[in-house]
Amino acid sequence: MKFAPVPKLALLLAVGLFASQSLVVATPVIGVTIIDPNRFGPPGVVEDFQGTITNDTNYTLQSTDLFFNFSAYDPVQVSLNQILGSTNFSIAPGATSNIVDLFTFALASTAAAPAFYSSDVVLEDVNNDLSAVQSVTVGTGTPEPGYMGLMGAGLLMIGLFRVRKSKQLIVPVAALVIMGARMEAQVSAVQLNT
Repeated sequence: MKFAPVPKLALLLAVGLFASQSLVVATPVIGVTIIDPNRFGPPGVVEDFQGTITNDTNYTLQSTDLFFNFSAYDPVQVSLNQILGSTNFSIAPGATSNIVDLFTFALASTAAAPAFYSSDVVLEDVNNDLSAVQSVTVGTGTPEPGYMGLMGAGLLMIGLFRVRKSKQLIVPVAALVIMGARMEAQVSAVQLNT
């Protein structure tokens, strides 16, 4: 049995239609917003992450209907524990919860410093609805010292060095240190227009 040849245009349209249907990405119907997802702490710290949950499903969600999936983290140095669900509350369709405890992020006391430890977090409900992936990070370094502290230390070092060479520079160096302590910097937001 012989079939009639299929026009190339019809074949291309059929393949394009099939491919476009497989590329459709569903918009998440549940969401989680994590407050302050990037933090610093020493090795051994336990950080309690809080946030809100948005319910865009057609049904009311109970806190016990929700759970987290954690991935992309170092299981030797990081331990994640869900707190969500330990307090009962419900979220109506189209509503957002109050701020609630979500999970803890514990670093081992053997965690390297300075280093950054992160995890991907996805919220899921009992109906297999998933939120978008969120990332949380705990760094074990300390933030850089402030500008004023560095400037003051630098001026003090210059002053001490100069005092050794000439005892007459004590008053000008002291004046610079005092003026430097009163200086302030203002940082403005940068806006890029394309």
